[in-house]
Amino acid sequence: MDNVGECISKWRKEYGDAFGYYWGTVPHIMLSDLDLVKEVLVSDFNSYRNRNNQLSTQYPEFSMALQGLKDEEWKQVRSILTPVFTLSKMKHLSKFMADCTERLREVLENSREKNESINIHELFARFTSEIISMTALATETHPIKNPLDWFYVNVTKMFQGTMNSVTMLAIYFPLIGPLIAYLTPFTPFGRIKGSIRKKLVSEISRRKTWRPSIPDLVQLMLEARESDKEKLTFYLSDNHVIASSIFVLLGGYETTSNALAYTAYCLAVFPEIQDKLYDEIKESFPDGKVDLGRIHHIKYLDQVINETLRIFPPSPSFRREVTVDEAKLGPYRLPRDTVIEINVFGIHHDPNIWPDPWKFDPSRFELESKLKHHPMAWLPFGAGPRNCIGTRFALNEIKICLSKLLLQYRFIPSDKTESFPPKLDMLPATRVEPRHGLWIKLEKREDIN
Repeated sequence: MDNVGECISKWRKEYGDAFGYYWGTVPHIMLSDLDLVKEVLVSDFNSYRNRNNQLSTQYPEFSMALQGLKDEEWKQVRSILTPVFTLSKMKHLSKFMADCTERLREVLENSREKNESINIHELFARFTSEIISMTALATETHPIKNPLDWFYVNVTKMFQGTMNSVTMLAIYFPLIGPLIAYLTPFTPFGRIKGSIRKKLVSEISRRKTWRPSIPDLVQLMLEARESDKEKLTFYLSDNHVIASSIFVLLGGYETTSNALAYTAYCLAVFPEIQDKLYDEIKESFPDGKVDLGRIHHIKYLDQVINETLRIFPPSPSFRREVTVDEAKLGPYRLPRDTVIEINVFGIHHDPNIWPDPWKFDPSRFELESKLKHHPMAWLPFGAGPRNCIGTRFALNEIKICLSKLLLQYRFIPSDKTESFPPKLDMLPATRVEPRHGLWIKLEKREDIN
């Protein structure tokens, strides 16, 4: 673990499950106490209803995305967009996911035939970027087969820019945010974002007279806007749709690819777990055809994914803001605009909450065991009214991809595979990265239909 994770862990041991610190000039409270976390996310939600959106300082248009909206505007937009992510709507997008998985399989098969080690961390990043470009950005790209694809190369640069020194300066010192926001369009991140925005503006205009045969997320958001036009006084603008599409990229690109890569890595280093999972997938799809209807009944698949997300959460922490003049949180009194940071990584690795926390044990999520968990003990997607709206989208992507691949291949360690757990780098409030990638090899299963 890098210095950030070690520092948070050290402070927690020294000061307890609730302690304060300053992020630049902004006071933060780091929470690991599950009952206090529940107060913030659920019980007293209205006192902490807004996310602390760091990127809005440097990129003001992100305040138009669902993740950046505040108070009543957030409530209205969330009510419009929630139907977009129902299971019935997600079935439309499963076709994109299945097609991308087949292209991924072809790349993997080529590596298998050459007996190559595969950095699945990098390959799954290309996979998720292709899905998101097609479903959320109305852009056809081909990074799965072409690692030099313009979209993938530039998105990778964009993510490297989300935590660059300029962005960190804006976060530490919010008063200079407007100046940095003015300069942002001239940065690589700003130029890439501007290119994506220009494409979406054109696409939304085109769809006033044309509808794709298989609706993507852009189309589903536009249709949700039209269906709610008569019901609500609030109108979902084109800027809301564009900002939300870009935030699907920011929120779903590396987080989902990391979850896929960590799961495949764990299955390679724990073959008995992989064998059990394969047996259940094979039993659910005896014809070898994966479909969204049956995939949600594979309980052990849920357990394996849930345990992966516990050990390797998409983000090490997430944040809320105090939205009342004074909030009462347990014994504490917190003034307006104080930032509450939920210590997801610390909670997920607390031996008092999860015994032997670094042991990969999917049985923790069997029904009987789950009922014993505190409702705030597992937070990969947050909790409460402001949980991740794209959870179902991400899980469908992971389940479809893993099921299709495991029906045809066995994941095995290579000479580059690190022993468990791999070395990690924690990027503050964004993601947990494998320091040296995640390397495995593939064997073809002999009992393919």
